Amino acid sequence: GAVINQVREHFTIHCDSSLMAVTLYEKHATNLLEFAPQLTHYHRLVKRFGLIKDIEFCLTPDVANVLPLYQDGKLVIKK
Repeated sequence: GAVINQVREHFTIHCDSSLMAVTLYEKHATNLLEFAPQLTHYHRLVKRFGLIKDIEFCLTPDVANVLPLYQDGKLVIKK
């Protein structure tokens, strides 16, 4: 949802799953970590594998050392 939200001005969304993802993201963008416990994947990853820190990292924007950019009709990585 976050990626689609960033690049959708360049596309028309024709996919239900993409539309659902961006809609959920927009609704919960300011509190993704608070929303996550409602998801079955969250419980599976936390209970089976103890990956709460990984989930926190993945749901924190702008912490990666790479940046996906939309250039010439495709996503590329800017390091």
